[in-house]
Amino acid sequence: MSFFSIPPGPFTILANLIGVAFAKNLNSDQQNSLGNFLLSIGQSIATYGAQQSLQQSQADNEQIYNQIQLMKEQLKFFEERIKNRL
Repeated sequence: MSFFSIPPGPFTILANLIGVAFAKNLNSDQQNSLGNFLLSIGQSIATYGAQQSLQQSQADNEQIYNQIQLMKEQLKFFEERIKNRL
């Protein structure tokens, strides 16, 4: 089983167990320092992922737009052919 295939409930419990295990061996200043450090890492990962998702979405939208434009051109071509036959 992969880390990323763990279901949400056990995944959350695992995070809590790891957090408690670390916290038990640290004083409060160390807990705050490590906690803030890990939050910063998480925020950086989330920001990176959001930007990556946005750029992929924009690329997908551009590709769809180009496909629509091509279909419009093809439709216009066939409309002209039909009009010229009549």
